[in-house]
Amino acid sequence: MEASEHPSREYLGRGPGLQTFFEVAERLDANRIPWCIFGGLAVRLWGVPRAVADIDVVLKCELAQCAALFPRAKPVAANGLGWDQVELWCEPMCLPSGNGRVFIEFDREMQNRRARMRLGSELVWVQSLEDVVVSKAILQRGGTKSDLEDLRQMLCTHAERLDLDYLRHRARQAMAEARVFECLHGLNGPWS
Repeated sequence: MEASEHPSREYLGRGPGLQTFFEVAERLDANRIPWCIFGGLAVRLWGVPRAVADIDVVLKCELAQCAALFPRAKPVAANGLGWDQVELWCEPMCLPSGNGRVFIEFDREMQNRRARMRLGSELVWVQSLEDVVVSKAILQRGGTKSDLEDLRQMLCTHAERLDLDYLRHRARQAMAEARVFECLHGLNGPWS
C-alpha cells in the first residue's frame, strides 16, 4: 500500500513517546521482527482526527524475546510491555469483547496487508484498514475511547476501498463475525 496522504500532526505532544517509538521500530526492523501500529494511532493515520495518548504496536515474537530486546519495558498485560507512551503487544492480540476475549493472530496475511504511512518524517507500518475496523468493532468501547465513533469516521472516509471479503474473513477467523457485522450493520453502509 502507499504512504498516507494525511499530514503528520502533534501525536503525543512533547513527551518521549514518538522518539521511543522510532527507536523501537528501528530495533524491530534490525532484528527482522514484523510489526505494525494498531489502535488509536492507526485510526489517526487512516485520517480520523482524534487524541492519541500512546502508540500501540503489535509484533510477531514471543514476550521473552521482546523483553530481551527492550529491557526498559515493564509488563502492561499478560502479553504486553510498555514504557514512554509505547506499548508492545506480542501476538496473539487479546481484545476484550463483551463478556469475553477475542484473540487475533498477527499472521502472514495480516503482515502482508499492512500499509506504509508517514508518521512525522518517517514511513511506518500501520495495520490495514480492514484489520483496524475488525479490532474496533470487536472492542466497541464508548466514552473517551469511542471505537464506534472511530469506525463511523473511518468508514465514511474509506468505504469505497474497504475489502469486504477480507474483512469478513478476518472477523470469521477471530470467531467474532456476528459481533463485527452487527456493529457495522448499525453504522449503515455497503457493508451492512
